[in-house]
Amino acid sequence: MDFALEASGMLLTWNIDPIAIQAMAWGIWAIFWWLAILWLIIYLAITIFMIISLRKVFEKAWKPWRWVFIPFYNRYLILKIAGRPGWRLRWILIPPVFAILMIVSMFDIAKRFWKHPAFWLWLWLIPIVFFPILAFDKSISYTPKN
Repeated sequence: MDFALEASGMLLTWNIDPIAIQAMAWGIWAIFWWLAILWLIIYLAITIFMIISLRKVFEKAWKPWRWVFIPFYNRYLILKIAGRPGWRLRWILIPPVFAILMIVSMFDIAKRFWKHPAFWLWLWLIPIVFFPILAFDKSISYTPKN
């Protein structure tokens, strides 16, 4: 393919090979596929790490660890660990209300595990860092609600 461009009185021409264009396109697609695979591997690693961390938190709170894998029931157990009534799980259908409920629950979880009152904020904002702190720190113990 020949392309011509008239710029400031000069004629600029390029001879572009269609096979080279196709090779560049395949190279770009290969880069995108490798980035997608890398993202998937990182996502799966973070997910498995959080499942293991949540399992350890459940074990510390004397809850069956296998319930970590049940989507709504694990939120119910988080409410129970926090000392909140389980019927509040119905608010999961209204996302802003449920977000506020989870914020309050993280505050109660921080209290139950004898952490600083500001720990709840970090537990809610960056759970990938602070749930493993609750899970793997041997000095942290769970105290149920009286």
